[in-house]
Amino acid sequence: MFVLGMARKTYKNERKQHMANLGISNTHVNQFDGSKRVANVRQKIQTAIHVVLFSAAFLFVAAIVCGIVV
Repeated sequence: MFVLGMARKTYKNERKQHMANLGISNTHVNQFDGSKRVANVRQKIQTAIHVVLFSAAFLFVAAIVCGIVV
């Protein structure tokens, strides 16, 4: 696992160096980072799952209180 992390870090450093050689700043290089996009999608999926679970739990409790579910 550590080796994989080091390989990813090395790749990012090489890419930043290559972009710097092309005259692109680190700020712009960070905008091209695909891992941020993946993290953002993962966060959206996790939020959607939480909303669905909490809504289902609320509806279940409300159904018990109203006597629909015995």
